[in-house]
Amino acid sequence: MSAKDLKALVPRFFEEHNKGKAVAVAVIDELCATDFVWHCGTGEVIHGLKDYKQSQSEFYSAFPDLHFTVNDMVVEGDKAACTGH
Repeated sequence: MSAKDLKALVPRFFEEHNKGKAVAVAVIDELCATDFVWHCGTGEVIHGLKDYKQSQSEFYSAFPDLHFTVNDMVVEGDKAACTGH
């Protein structure tokens, strides 16, 4: 995936997650690579789609009104990092 494609994908990823638990979990397979790694702000690292789906499902159960806002994003090669709330 090119850096340009990744720059377009990251905002879409969070837009879909802002639609709620069912949509967020459903689009993970479409939007994430099979070797996806999620580095959480808490220091937790999640490897793979299965574990990420489980984590997101649990997170939305605890916080059903969850909403993401991306403040900054850096894309280099095939990696993206962003900050937000």
